[in-house]
Amino acid sequence: MAVCPLHGEQLWHRCPACGREIGWYYPSIVRCACGHDLSGTAHLLVTARSKQAAQDILTLVSEQRPPWLPPAFYCVDRGQVVHAAFRLGLFLSGWKGTHSIEQLLACGPDAVSGVVETATGCLRNWPGRLHEFLASQLAGAVHRPGRFGARRALGAFYDWLTKLPPGPIRDSLASETRQVISSDDVLSRRCHRSQLLSIEQGDAQALSLAEAASVLGVSKETVRRFADVGLLPGAHDDGRGVPMALAADGLRSASLSGWANMSLARAASVLGVSAKIVRSMVDAGVLTPVHSGPKDGWGRWAFRASDVDELLARLLPVATTISAASFNKAVHALGMRGASPGELIQMALDRRLPVSGLDAANTGLKQLIFDQHQLQACCRQISEARGFLTQAATCGRLSLKPEVVVRLVAKGMLEGNAEGISVASVRRFANTYVTGAALAKARKTSPRALAAKLEAAGVLPLVGPRIDGCRQNIYTLMQVDGLQG
Repeated sequence: MAVCPLHGEQLWHRCPACGREIGWYYPSIVRCACGHDLSGTAHLLVTARSKQAAQDILTLVSEQRPPWLPPAFYCVDRGQVVHAAFRLGLFLSGWKGTHSIEQLLACGPDAVSGVVETATGCLRNWPGRLHEFLASQLAGAVHRPGRFGARRALGAFYDWLTKLPPGPIRDSLASETRQVISSDDVLSRRCHRSQLLSIEQGDAQALSLAEAASVLGVSKETVRRFADVGLLPGAHDDGRGVPMALAADGLRSASLSGWANMSLARAASVLGVSAKIVRSMVDAGVLTPVHSGPKDGWGRWAFRASDVDELLARLLPVATTISAASFNKAVHALGMRGASPGELIQMALDRRLPVSGLDAANTGLKQLIFDQHQLQACCRQISEARGFLTQAATCGRLSLKPEVVVRLVAKGMLEGNAEGISVASVRRFANTYVTGAALAKARKTSPRALAAKLEAAGVLPLVGPRIDGCRQNIYTLMQVDGLQG
């Protein structure tokens, strides 16, 4: 005490004449070693608040407990109450030195009075004053040395709290601290490792990235990405040192359902096709992923197993056919007209190209069999609707090599653009020109021998190896119509 609780006067701890600390020994209690008469020192009155604080400290050590003392402190030894008040006063007043009475006294009566007033004010205004202090500690956590968790959030107060002996005082302080922590979701997860201050989160459990990755069987980066796109309900990741609050039921169901492991490769394996075909099915709207890989900013896909398993069930055959076309043949035929495998599946689902049977020798989508005539009709419809053929379809229809088609487009003999080769120009070419290979086949000879005979007869191709380096000889029908033999 630095103030007399009875008279409201400041107590002296140093001689006002020489500054020496006052002791209980030579020459007497009322006279300093320098000879100054302490009994004649002027009386210094203090504020009413300082006097009240001194009286409160005196009351704490009396037999009868004051009515303003928190209930948790009633059945505690008086020495423990004073100790707790002393420490709270040091923390709440912002004391920077060591928490020892000797150092506090060495700083003078003003420092002692400040700590005592703060301590008794905290007990009288319980727990409001403590909550204000904790809020200020949390606000300064960003500037406090240390890594993560409750130690950085609460500073030295947390160290003192954990070292307090078990009992009503520590329980009461921990309970009030947990109330403050629970109001901040990030802070409650930051303190999840503290056995004293951890917050029960109901269905949500605080897990680190490594723990969540272990439960789901994926990498830590994948867990973070799942949380970013909302695949883990209730999951948050606010940076290092802040565990993810994962709903236990959602985490369990996610782990058991297997959607996290249904990657693009696995979906392709179940369907019996390539990953490229699965992506085309996604683009066509046939298969909807939970997470669409690169479109969401990263390269992992996630599919629901039920969606993949039910896709084949939706492709039941509606009829049997004799002129059958396999799945691969249908993919190739429609691909020649610019239709993707995904569009093929969508046509099958819409019954525009119904499945006519299943091939038991294959698995997945490769079991599907289509009617050859219906497939050809679809190809014609697609070509007419688009008005353009792909380069591969043009090569197949005109029996030309790809580089020859490119050269003919450059010469203007075929009309093409970014969409493909014009169907009208392909038909016009077929009615106007003929390849040396087609002529040789019709006459049962080799293309080279036929070219030599035509050259001897004075008929030269429009394009060809000896004309402009083109790989195939091409003649007009007018050139060869009148030739015999």
